[in-house]
Amino acid sequence: MLKLERLSKYYTSNDQVVKALDSINLSFEVGEFVVITGESGSGKSTLLNVISGLDSFEDGELWIKDEETSYYDTEDWENYRKKYIGFIFQRFNIIDAYTVYDNVLLALKLSSYPKKARKTRALELIEAVGLSPQAKQKTSKLSGGQKQRVAIARALAKDAPIIVADEPTGNLDQDTARKILALLKTVAQDKLVILVTHNAEEVADIATRKIRIFDGKIQEDKILKKTAPVQESLPSKTEKTSALSLWTVALRNLFSMPKRTLLMGLISVFIVGVFMLSYGSYVDQSNTPGFSFHPVFSSRSEHRLVVTHVDGIPLDANDLATFNQIDAVKSVVQFDPVLDLYLQVEDPINAEFSTPYHFMPASSLSENTLSQGRLPVNASEIVMPDNQGGLFSFGTTYQLGQVISAYVSIESFRFSSLPNESTLYTVVGLHSLGTSSWPEMVYVDDSLLANSLLINQALAKYHRVRLEFEGTALFTLDTDFNLFLDDTLDVDDIFINGVEAEATILPRFFPELSLDEFIELEFEMSVQNPFNDQPRQIPFTFSGALSNQIIDAKYGSNSLIIAHPSAWAGFLDNQTYQMTLIVEDAFAAQRVQDSLPERYFSIYPAGYQEPFEAIFGVIANIFQIFSTIFILFVMYLVSYLALKNVMKSRQKDYVIMRSIGASKRDLNTITILELMMMMTVAFIGVYGALLGNAIFDFGWPNYLRFYTVFNYIVALSLLLIMMVFLGLRFNKKIFTQTVQTAMRGE
Repeated sequence: MLKLERLSKYYTSNDQVVKALDSINLSFEVGEFVVITGESGSGKSTLLNVISGLDSFEDGELWIKDEETSYYDTEDWENYRKKYIGFIFQRFNIIDAYTVYDNVLLALKLSSYPKKARKTRALELIEAVGLSPQAKQKTSKLSGGQKQRVAIARALAKDAPIIVADEPTGNLDQDTARKILALLKTVAQDKLVILVTHNAEEVADIATRKIRIFDGKIQEDKILKKTAPVQESLPSKTEKTSALSLWTVALRNLFSMPKRTLLMGLISVFIVGVFMLSYGSYVDQSNTPGFSFHPVFSSRSEHRLVVTHVDGIPLDANDLATFNQIDAVKSVVQFDPVLDLYLQVEDPINAEFSTPYHFMPASSLSENTLSQGRLPVNASEIVMPDNQGGLFSFGTTYQLGQVISAYVSIESFRFSSLPNESTLYTVVGLHSLGTSSWPEMVYVDDSLLANSLLINQALAKYHRVRLEFEGTALFTLDTDFNLFLDDTLDVDDIFINGVEAEATILPRFFPELSLDEFIELEFEMSVQNPFNDQPRQIPFTFSGALSNQIIDAKYGSNSLIIAHPSAWAGFLDNQTYQMTLIVEDAFAAQRVQDSLPERYFSIYPAGYQEPFEAIFGVIANIFQIFSTIFILFVMYLVSYLALKNVMKSRQKDYVIMRSIGASKRDLNTITILELMMMMTVAFIGVYGALLGNAIFDFGWPNYLRFYTVFNYIVALSLLLIMMVFLGLRFNKKIFTQTVQTAMRGE
């Protein structure tokens, strides 16, 4: 069965070549019980290692069933050990983290022993070596003699045709040694048993052949007993270990060393966390608004997405219902133009100065987005910017509970419910959002944005209104300059500044009329809604003219027309043509835009960029991509170094598995499965934490909303692929050496 022809083995030590085996010529047949003796260092164990395929040879030839092995590669030797060899090691080479049962069962799994018979076979062998009471005990808790019996049971488990034993009874008491030798004698009836021992007398009654070796050479080869020829019954091919068996081995590895598994889990959580947060940060940075001012919308809040109908028709309750059904929409401002108005807040130190802010509904915030305080619950409460220590601090620093004086204006000119009087607001919260743009945002209760005064003023802002007489345009009203709305007037009152009319309008258009005659004329208001192609012509008469004293005292000389808001609103088209959908940010805005039906047109003001800024944005995006890739690369290296040390603690176990029949494929698969299982669990754990943050708002960045199902699949796939590469790298060194060399390294 086995034949050695002029076989030699060399070792290199301290730049010297030592001949461990010198031109060995031997042959072995099934049914023999061969005892090899000799002094320490004579080459007994080396001969055993070469015969079993654990070590290589340099010269000569080893024949296995008339097949040369000098051309064997690593895979061939793995198949040989798996198919032919059951090795009983002098140093046990059992996996300490496994139980007795698990060690024996491992050999059965790796040898593709029938699944249904594995448990019965393992328990029979454990009983045969007298370890049934310790079957579920970890082998690290066993004595040396008990460990040796585990090694013997494992060697016998897979029913290999060759049993190779290196001092199998050296760690056993005399009684147990006799039982083990009797078991080996029974096995030897249809197998080849090669046993190395210092004490040939203890096996004299069962040995059929004795070989003595000295200084790497055969000194004696003596037949002790005649053996009857035994018909060999060997498998025709080596079956691969099933994926299920390898998965159960990987799972057992994880459970057998909980501390190591916990450390692997923490490293895996770190990898997944950095991976997912890096992607989230990249998407977040990619959607950060620029600094360009929009040519139409002065309010550039990242929460604002303006929506109109593509046909220019008004939006109604059905449209509102459609918008509210979109998941990423937090709320809807039904009359969008109020967001382009300004809240002029008087400086609490110097009342002559005021700072403009844009409105945004408090529904766009959450409690965790506040640096202090709470959200407003009524129209008199507001959330102001927290400008303390900010890089971009445009306004005054406010405190919680501070009552501020403010008024609403279209641009920079005053408008309030009472002329020259301000409304008082209580600061109930401070935010640090929007401090990189001008003007900053003040967050108000959503009910304030439905205020009729604000809506009328906003209507006046975006309508183009001209005063006409018999088809002749007298002047176009500039709502930022010469219109003042005063709700203390009667609801039908519309006055003209008499002094201004006499100075400009009458001399130019009606030189023959007095002011009293002028205000009695019937005029027309030409009102152009930006959503309509044709202006509306509306009959109009003044309620009267105001004197210079009244104008100066209440409205200022720039005010040409003074009207009650309701009277002025009667000229305007008060239907809703555009709404603002409140979203989380640019990413959410894009999702909403993608989900809007085709009948709607949307604009995201914060996403507007001037050409130069757009070029800068592309460069910044490229830099962000490379930064993210670099972070992931560094993460890979750090993770590899961390996991390498963890996996090195398992390397001895992997060498043992290799010695009892595990192939390179098997060990790579086991390692990769371990890493992939840990990575999958870590992925689920990190996802659960991010999901909890998305639901309960722990105050972390909500990056989870950036992920689609496709993103999850890609992210998990990339992580698992990374684990495949790591697993292949971890085991690479093991397979660049023979099993015996790897064992010596351990």
